[in-house]
Amino acid sequence: MSGVSRREFLKILGAGIVGLAVGAGAGYALGRRRAPEYTPAAETGGTTTTPTTTTQAPTATTAPGAKIRALWVYVGPIGDYGWTHAHHMGKEKVDAK
Repeated sequence: MSGVSRREFLKILGAGIVGLAVGAGAGYALGRRRAPEYTPAAETGGTTTTPTTTTQAPTATTAPGAKIRALWVYVGPIGDYGWTHAHHMGKEKVDAK
């Protein structure tokens, strides 16, 4: 026979399960931070208050009328208003031109 009885084993196992559940719940509650809500300037009727910097874009080196090939990689859903959403908005502007 081993040194730990069945009753002691079940107590330790139960305490471990409870500790795991409490730790997971606390980690979920503390780690859940929401991103600020995004509202496009067109919907607010004005401009956004986000500070921006202006830089000069490099000039194009392709011949006039030449087709440009590009690859767009989406790393997440478009609707989350994060990096992928901004990436998609840039793609839409390129497609419009």
